[in-house]
Amino acid sequence: MRSQTKYKLTALSSVTFIMVFGNSMLIPVFPQIQQALNISFFQVGLLITYYSIAASIFIPVFGFVSDHIKRKIVIIAAVSLYGLGGGIIGLLSFFREGDGIFSLILASRIIQGIGAAGMSPIVLALVGDLFSSEERPKALGLIEASNIFGKVISPVFGSLLALLVWFAPFFVYPLLALPVIIAMLFLIDEPDNKKKTPFKKYFSDLKNIFTQRGKFLWISFLSAWASFLILFGVLAFLSDILETRYGIKGVLKGAVIAIPVSAWTISSFLSGFHLQKKTQHLKYFVMTGLLLLGVTSVFITFSQNIYFMLASVFLMGFGGGLVIPPLTVLVTNCAPIEERGGIVSLYGSIRFFGVAVGPPLFSFLADFNNKIPFWSSGALAVGLLIMFAFLNNQEIIELCEKMKEA
Repeated sequence: MRSQTKYKLTALSSVTFIMVFGNSMLIPVFPQIQQALNISFFQVGLLITYYSIAASIFIPVFGFVSDHIKRKIVIIAAVSLYGLGGGIIGLLSFFREGDGIFSLILASRIIQGIGAAGMSPIVLALVGDLFSSEERPKALGLIEASNIFGKVISPVFGSLLALLVWFAPFFVYPLLALPVIIAMLFLIDEPDNKKKTPFKKYFSDLKNIFTQRGKFLWISFLSAWASFLILFGVLAFLSDILETRYGIKGVLKGAVIAIPVSAWTISSFLSGFHLQKKTQHLKYFVMTGLLLLGVTSVFITFSQNIYFMLASVFLMGFGGGLVIPPLTVLVTNCAPIEERGGIVSLYGSIRFFGVAVGPPLFSFLADFNNKIPFWSSGALAVGLLIMFAFLNNQEIIELCEKMKEA
């Protein structure tokens, strides 16, 4: 890639990088937050749920807006909200004590979630606008890799900051947001080539896209939702079991939680790089990843020691990294530029909904039997694998080829 292109990609990657700190940095700090605020394990999980549900609701809104004004403006406004919400929580925790603080923290997490809604999903749409179809798979792979790399270091970073005080991680959000806003302002030169489609026609066009390419879009949406549900359900499980069963706490726990997302990062980069030249392999990457997610979900229930369990979650993370970049390429290629923000935003919304549902669903199912959430995850992944197997690979290849002039 050219030097100017690399600068653009760096700025865009920084947005997705800091966005994942929104949840991943807090997961290993849950026990400290729970103790400091005197709340239950279910309540502390609401920090993720409120944030993610707010994001999933507002992503389509930002997507529509980004199809009518510059996506760069939407991203800068969103990053500002993201940093503001985190800063409010830090200040509230520093200056105020008492029972009412948790409700205010949840309200601030909603602000953060609204900000997150206009970050990574709009970046994906902007990548589709700025990069040619030959560059797009590699660019999207790097964006996904930066997303997952943020998930790798954020648990360790959160654990380190929590050694100072439990609310220290919240002050990181505004500190990260400021340089990203500056990078977006000065490094991204977005072309003004979008047609201002009337509201009614815009949604009519979206409907037509789903009519023509719905089978690709819905299976892609479901597969992405399931992948993030499984990953964050397992991460919440790990955060709890490492401390209660194995006595692993602090920075070491953050490092262990980073294992599956490290694997996700590696495979995301590799799959994105490979698909730049071999889009005909897209279907088989997704199927292999879903198979790994399904099999390892079941393997975890047979873990007799921590090493077998960690090997299983590493392979699970690797499988997730094989699934997401190809799905992102497929979804991006399904949408023309005028409706790309809307389509990609729906995709991002569903991903966030998977993050929101994962931890509480795992907790709910585990109340019946600890193995049920993992068996259910395995069945879900295999079911989606079977559905994906019925997609015509030649149609996928032709869809990617048609976008080479987009």
